[in-house]
Amino acid sequence: MKQEKKEKKFISARVRRDFRYGTNALVLVAAVLVVFVLANLALESFSTQLTIDLTKEKLYSIGEVTDKNLKALKQDVEIVALYDRTKGESDSDRAEVIRVLDQYAQYDHVKISYKDPDSNPGLIRKLVGETDAASYSEGDYIVKCGDKTRRIGASDMFVYQTYQYIYQYKSAIQVEQKLTSAILFVTSDEFPVVYCATGHEERSRSEFTNLFNRIEALGCDIRDLDLAQSQAIPEDATVLIFLGPKYDLTEFEAAMVEEWLEQSGGQMIFCADYDQRGEDYERFNKILTKLYGLSVNLDLVEETEDKKKIAQENKDSAFIGTSVPKGPLGDMPKGYDIYLFSTRSVKIYAQDSDVTFIENYPLIQSAESGKSTDFAGNVTSGVQVVAATAVNSGVRGPITHAAVFGSTLGFSDEYYQRYEQAVLNEISAFGYTLHWMISDYGVNEGNLIEAKLYDTTTVVLDKEKSNTLAVVSMVVIPALIIGGGVVVWMRRRHL
Repeated sequence: MKQEKKEKKFISARVRRDFRYGTNALVLVAAVLVVFVLANLALESFSTQLTIDLTKEKLYSIGEVTDKNLKALKQDVEIVALYDRTKGESDSDRAEVIRVLDQYAQYDHVKISYKDPDSNPGLIRKLVGETDAASYSEGDYIVKCGDKTRRIGASDMFVYQTYQYIYQYKSAIQVEQKLTSAILFVTSDEFPVVYCATGHEERSRSEFTNLFNRIEALGCDIRDLDLAQSQAIPEDATVLIFLGPKYDLTEFEAAMVEEWLEQSGGQMIFCADYDQRGEDYERFNKILTKLYGLSVNLDLVEETEDKKKIAQENKDSAFIGTSVPKGPLGDMPKGYDIYLFSTRSVKIYAQDSDVTFIENYPLIQSAESGKSTDFAGNVTSGVQVVAATAVNSGVRGPITHAAVFGSTLGFSDEYYQRYEQAVLNEISAFGYTLHWMISDYGVNEGNLIEAKLYDTTTVVLDKEKSNTLAVVSMVVIPALIIGGGVVVWMRRRHL
């Protein structure tokens, strides 16, 4: 009888203990669930503020330059992503941009919106106007302040490199640079306007997207100008670019351009056509010679030394030139290698001692082993200048600048895909020259923000280390987990 009571007492105590432990466990589980739900609700409400960027280069954070300028904004700016946000978050590239956009949304004068143009065909025309709507497509970004807009292409948010001419990969993210630069552009009262002349079968801007991205990055507004349909150069024009015209100016056009340069202090960049058709650019050269002591020759520059030739091209007219650290290229490294293709030479006229208002100098030139052959077959050996610039200090009017490049081929997207950095160096030379011309407008601080490189650190394992890692992950770790479980069970089974 006593034994029976003792057993019942033991069972009762065990039940109470189990109930107590079980109740405590249930309460603990319930508390954890409540905390988890509340934490998720809080994170949902403050997701942007609580986002932590743990990447080494702070890929999705904004820096001091952006923070300072966004806090100083007095006007409202809207950034429109031309896609649905929910769908965008499932796309790896767009998801990265969205993370950065969320940072901009925290500022009082910045509004971020996501609008799918496919569901609203008239959306883009409404936002940017009929004229500019054609340049936008799904996935692009519109930065807008009042009537001023800036387009950022979907691919412009990243830096791409080509691996062994086979495929492209993302090497860096430049969302902050593009967004801040565009915001400062649309909120600025003054900005340089670059006109691209048309009407002489100039090369299409679509062939030179990297070049025009560089021009835009300098804070310029880019527009087309058909000289044949114009009675005067627009008053807001800062720089006039001729990008590979196949034909010379008409007499009326030449007079119009010369008057604008001489009386309005305009700036001109002339890039000869790389298709050697025998155009001597007589009227272009008359302006260049008179105002700047420059002219473009009717010839073809070649290299005679094999080690200076670009082997992949297999022709003497594709060679390696160097930058000349003078004038606008004073900040470039001395003797910077630049790949050149089918270029004409540029003549620099020595000025008389009493002509002190014109200063001209080379930008890019060949080595001593270079030569030029004109259309009559005459050969000139030695260093060949293939790009030059000049400043007219304005004795007879305001200060005016000009630059002449012997070919447009080195600026083209086609050759950039082949040679990347070596071609990018010539685009940089163009950019330095343009910046030199428009320096009175100041610097867009957004352009000073550097692209952020992806961390490509890798762990390389040899066969022995790989086998060791496999044993640890598939045998040792599971065995430790099972062993730990057995120890816990052994200690608790008598409770």
